Amino acid sequence: MGQRGWWCCAFVALCCSRLLGAQTQPADSLMVEVARLFAYDLMRLNAIPFMQPLVVTVNAVSNARFFCHEPVPRKVTRPYIRFGFHSMLGVIRESQRTYVPQAPTDSLLRIEPYAHLRFVDGQPVLVVYDTAGLVVSLLRYLFYEGIREDSIRLPERAATVFGYLPAAITLPRDYFVNRIRRDPLYRQLSPAARAALDSALSRIPAARFDLPPGQNMQTLFAAVPQVEVGALWGTELLVRLIPPVQWDRNVGHFAFWGVGLTHSVTQYGELVRLPVQGAVQLVYQGTTLRNTIGETGARLRAWATIWSANLHLAVPLGNWGTLCYAGAAWERIRIESEYTFVLPIQVQIQLGLLPADKRPTPEQPGDTKPQVVRPVFTHTNWKFTLGLSQPLGPFLVTVDGSLSAFPLLSCGLMYRW
Repeated sequence: MGQRGWWCCAFVALCCSRLLGAQTQPADSLMVEVARLFAYDLMRLNAIPFMQPLVVTVNAVSNARFFCHEPVPRKVTRPYIRFGFHSMLGVIRESQRTYVPQAPTDSLLRIEPYAHLRFVDGQPVLVVYDTAGLVVSLLRYLFYEGIREDSIRLPERAATVFGYLPAAITLPRDYFVNRIRRDPLYRQLSPAARAALDSALSRIPAARFDLPPGQNMQTLFAAVPQVEVGALWGTELLVRLIPPVQWDRNVGHFAFWGVGLTHSVTQYGELVRLPVQGAVQLVYQGTTLRNTIGETGARLRAWATIWSANLHLAVPLGNWGTLCYAGAAWERIRIESEYTFVLPIQVQIQLGLLPADKRPTPEQPGDTKPQVVRPVFTHTNWKFTLGLSQPLGPFLVTVDGSLSAFPLLSCGLMYRW
């Protein structure tokens, strides 16, 4: 018997054992566990494309405003401190607002490690180790077959964290029933076995799993205070910090810090006769984020580490102290996240976990078994920056633009003493 014949035998044996009481778990409890496993697969597949534009954006925004002023002197009579407040504004492109969603699929029904199928006197006997896992494996296979036959159509697009586009993936119970009934093995079953299978199939809910609709953002704005201290051997220390704060509804509870070193290459001009002023810079940053999302109170936690290395040059313009500066930077971000969630409200209602008014009761407390998905995001970026800075007494005003995976316009105001 081929692989495609096994799945029907396995499901028939499973359903008959359920109806005959071979399993002690109630049928509704089985469907709840199936829904949880399916929701986990759905989140695991779509979490990265949903969040990836934010990762690209955080990488670009966090690595802005590192340089914008005169080169670091080799020797100073006394240490100096430069305090600045820097802001960044980026426009979210249309391509960053949607992605192509995925559903859990598998071209083969994988019985192991959920069960073992063997034949006794020519009849299939299924020894089940994980009932819910076996059913979800069947659903993955049926989704694959349905998409292949064009009987199941997934949403063409879904919203990223930046977009807004309600979309959902539904368990098409009618297709599942019809797909099994037209299998040749189904017609070989006894009337009692077919009746048992039909009864079990009717228990599968036509559940609708809504994908996150996004935050409908057009732009992203950020601001950060920064302190620079110099100079020792032509090297300057940079420190930036945002203590833990409740940023806004979209971002949540946020903290940010960074430290870097800038080393002047202009000081070696006597040897190489550089026509411009310049420096190299290396910066290391970290962020933490906590947020509660949606009516189910899903919790998001994330930790990021960010590296940036750049070479920047400055050319004096005229007699007013104006500098034209430019830089090329390599940037790398890694975000480890933890997303804790329960079943969507409508799915809980369909499964009988919640009453129709969505208010938990002692008899229907809702989904009390949160699941955790831990996606890891990485992104590497090359960025090119061009800007102007203008001294105004003890202040320095700057503005620049950056071309990268996420274009930015930024400005800053600094005070030196």
